[in-house]
Amino acid sequence: MNDLGSAQKTEKLRGLLAAAVRYKVDRLKLICESKLCTSLDVSTVVATLVVAEQLQLTTLRSACIKFIASSQGQIQ
Repeated sequence: MNDLGSAQKTEKLRGLLAAAVRYKVDRLKLICESKLCTSLDVSTVVATLVVAEQLQLTTLRSACIKFIASSQGQIQ
């Protein structure tokens, strides 16, 4: 994933996270969720929040909401 842009990496991580949840690969789920929490930006946070809601991931959801609250005016 080294030649991918930030948004593309985030998109891949969200897909990998969904697969980890679906197939109950808990360690991979934790790694993906942690990476997504630390790599939020204004261009990806809304899509990441949607995934967090769909997969019922409270830690990721909380991180997204905190990021949105601290980025008022930057997110459309």
